[in-house]
Parts: sequence; C-alpha cells; structure tokens
Amino acid sequence: MTDQSTERRNYVRLPLKDMMVRYGHEGQVYFGSCQNLSPGGLFIATKTPAPYGSEVTLKFTLPGHENTLQAKGLVVRVNRDTRNRSTPNNAPGMHVRFTKMTATTKEELKRFLVPRLRELVIRRLAERQRATKKEQP
Repeated sequence: MTDQSTERRNYVRLPLKDMMVRYGHEGQVYFGSCQNLSPGGLFIATKTPAPYGSEVTLKFTLPGHENTLQAKGLVVRVNRDTRNRSTPNNAPGMHVRFTKMTATTKEELKRFLVPRLRELVIRRLAERQRATKKEQP
C-alpha cells in the first residue's frame, strides 16, 4: 500500500457545499458532506471516515439534479478530527478516488463538472495574472 502522503491530485477539484454523500463500508452505512468533487474522486467531510485503503460504495445526487449516482471508490487519504479546522483542508473526513462507475454516471458527472471546472480554472488564472501584475514595479 502507498503511504497517504504520496497520493497526488490528477484533477482540478470543484469546491461544493451541501452535497450529501451516502457511503457504505463493511456492511455499515454512513453519511457525510462532499466538500469537493472532480472526475477522479471527492472529499467527504465526516467524523466517521472509512480506514485508509478501504473500498467504499458511494451514492450522491449532484446539486440541481434529481438522479442519484452510484460509484465505488478507494479511500486514498484520511483526515482525522484534529480540532484544527482553520481551513477546509483540515476538516475531518476522507479523500476517495473513484474506481468504478457506470458509463451513464461517468457522463452525468462529466456534464456537471466540465463547465464548472472550466469557469473555476479561468477565474483562478485571472486572479493569478492580477496578482502578478501587482507584484511588478
């Protein structure tokens, strides 16, 4: 198994609020809040994360959509409840990489994410450009 610190992101992540995720692990069902989502996975804020390396089943409904999507994933990093929540990266929960989903789920996720991620990247690039101009004399 790979150490948690060596896992790296392959996708830009879309920050989200108020998207509940139902996840199952070893016959138990839990709920958490999706804090960010990408084509490759998601971060679920929860005080009851599945252990690192665990396979989880996921069910969620994208904001503004009606269909419940299902996928399987692998827990690639766990944030423990450290009480240091000054940034979203410190929230307790788990980072899950998607490992299996239907073609329909993949397509619906893509239709949701592509325009929003495009807008996010353009906005971040514009902010970076403005910051660079301020630094120049």
